[in-house]
Amino acid sequence: MNQGNLALEKTAIPFIRASITSGMISVSEQKVKARIQSLAEAIILQAIEDLFDSSERNKSIDFFKGENFTLCAETAGLSTLEQMRIIRMLAKAGFQTVSF
Repeated sequence: MNQGNLALEKTAIPFIRASITSGMISVSEQKVKARIQSLAEAIILQAIEDLFDSSERNKSIDFFKGENFTLCAETAGLSTLEQMRIIRMLAKAGFQTVSF
């Protein structure tokens, strides 16, 4: 991920994790949940895009191999089956991410 995206991941993932575990969602719970879900989706999409950038590929693969992909995927509302489909799609495209 480029510097902006890496900074986003470093701030967004802890925010997502804290929001889920602390119960801080209060004001407009539906809007906050929707925004967090959109953020998680954007992180996954950016990581997929970064696979095609040779300077960012290793960081992106680490994202998919680590717990951050699972956290973002679950936050985005993706089932385990949908997560497996993404990983399989990436494997078919030639990227060694992770296998279920």
